[in-house]
Amino acid sequence: AKVVYNPSDLTVEKPTRIQTIENVQYYVYGEDFIALAPSVERDSLTTLTLNGRTTEINRYAFESCSNLTSIEIPSSVTSIGDHAFRYCDALATVTFGANSKLESIGEDAFSYCSNLTSIKIPSSVTSIGGNAFYSCERLESIAVDPNNANYCNDEYGVLFNKDKTELIQYPIGNTRTQYTIPSSVTSIGDSAFNNCSNLTSIEIPSSVKSIGNSAFNHCSALETVTFGEDSKLESIGYSAFSYCSKLTSIEIPSSVTSIGSFAFSDTPWLTNLQNTSYGIATASDGQTRFVIDVPTDITDDELDMTNVKIIADEAFKSCSNLTNIEIPSSVTSIGRYAFYDCRALKTVTFGDNSQLESIGDYAFYYCSNLTSIEIPSSVTSIGGWAFCDCSALKTVTFEDTVTEWTVTRGSTSKTITSQDLLSPSTMATYLRSTYYNYTWTKKQSA
Repeated sequence: AKVVYNPSDLTVEKPTRIQTIENVQYYVYGEDFIALAPSVERDSLTTLTLNGRTTEINRYAFESCSNLTSIEIPSSVTSIGDHAFRYCDALATVTFGANSKLESIGEDAFSYCSNLTSIKIPSSVTSIGGNAFYSCERLESIAVDPNNANYCNDEYGVLFNKDKTELIQYPIGNTRTQYTIPSSVTSIGDSAFNNCSNLTSIEIPSSVKSIGNSAFNHCSALETVTFGEDSKLESIGYSAFSYCSKLTSIEIPSSVTSIGSFAFSDTPWLTNLQNTSYGIATASDGQTRFVIDVPTDITDDELDMTNVKIIADEAFKSCSNLTNIEIPSSVTSIGRYAFYDCRALKTVTFGDNSQLESIGDYAFYYCSNLTSIEIPSSVTSIGGWAFCDCSALKTVTFEDTVTEWTVTRGSTSKTITSQDLLSPSTMATYLRSTYYNYTWTKKQSA
């Protein structure tokens, strides 16, 4: 049988019978599906033992059963669907049957189960969806059966993939104040430490290349973030450190090539950065600089772009007084929404021998006074909507008029020929309207 949220999730119109299990009424559809009867108040469930015929727990099946304190999942169950136990506030015990056949735990499956203190992942599990244990504020440890071939945990109950290259979930109810990420880790997953209120310091080894979206979001006690020497970090995701209300300093490794929107929003560090250097940070090498989040009232003469490597997502968003900007040759990427809604912006110029490689989605969206721009030959990608609603844009000059481009939207693709590239007015039309919502990729030279 498959346990589903309600009968509307099924293609079968009428139940074959009504059955009571553990004093809770269910609708039964043949031998395939069961659902909580519509008359059942979801908060009336307190304990639940599923029978041995149950093979699937579908998405939302027990969502918001706010008084459910324990559940025994029989070994016959092979999958737990997305959001299956989300918002089960009282859920403290989840037990899996011996020789469990469970293969998958869906996205948000146990998110917001605020009384869950521990859980053991059976050896049979092959996939765990994103945010499966998100905001389980009392979760102290995640244990994985040692025979599991896909996942493991460390001595602190932190969940990893089997070879410990990805840190998936730190149990945010753990009372430790310091944690050193193992040197095998190359990526920190989305929301991995989100809402961890006890952690005051974290050591991130040089092996880590990416920090996921919201990875340390709302870590309210976090004061110290230390990166290993010769860090290989390349990307810091959306809201990665936002709302870390005690984070006063951080040295971003010079190796970083992209910084997502709101990565450091609502931190004392960013507030101070905006007050002292207009939201431009200096990397750990003392030279490389990153434009993080510029105050929206900045003017042209206040801006110093010396040695800037990347312009982060939304860095200049809605800077209403910005009329001209010179992007130095050291800049390698312009992030998503970087100059979004800069309606006074008239001139964008690039330094000689520019190293710019990418212009992100929506980068110059709503720059309605921008009349012309020259794309450096080093650029290999232009995101969708990058020049959408640039109503005054009449000429776009490509420094390289030989190498063709491919523009793609879904399964549709077109070629921008060298003949097209020779016409600045044609290219302006293409970027502003004809192919405004396509992703542009430069073809490799023959």
